[in-house]
Amino acid sequence: MANKVFNKIRAEYLLEIAKKIYEIDPLAKERYQMAVFARTAISIQLLQDAESYSHIENFLGKSKETIIHGVRKHLDSMKYDKVYQSLYNKFVLEICAPANLKQLRFRETKDQVNRINITLIEMSFTHTEIIDFWNECITESMVQNQESINY
Repeated sequence: MANKVFNKIRAEYLLEIAKKIYEIDPLAKERYQMAVFARTAISIQLLQDAESYSHIENFLGKSKETIIHGVRKHLDSMKYDKVYQSLYNKFVLEICAPANLKQLRFRETKDQVNRINITLIEMSFTHTEIIDFWNECITESMVQNQESINY
């Protein structure tokens, strides 16, 4: 089985939302309660995205054991800690907000376009050829979109 590629854009998106909700930098080395809560929220979401512990370790700068501990503690915290529960629920609602999902999809699409451009450059396409390539792609997409509207 091939290793899954870490979705850094998704992880950075979760980091931004966590900073906003928990009002602290989750990557801070301090063990402030809000930073721990934020790292746990990010870890849970990345695990739900099927990210590996090693990817999460590298992103958060925490050990696998620390991540596992936070995830195990999560269910109890959701039951008994009203502050934790409230913040985590806000975090989940925020990452699922339509405007935020649109922003995430835009970033992911832009990243894909950049990878395609790099491939074209590696294939020795000229600047003009790359522009022609994208113009052709846009034209084809518009035609396909119009055809689907007509059906």
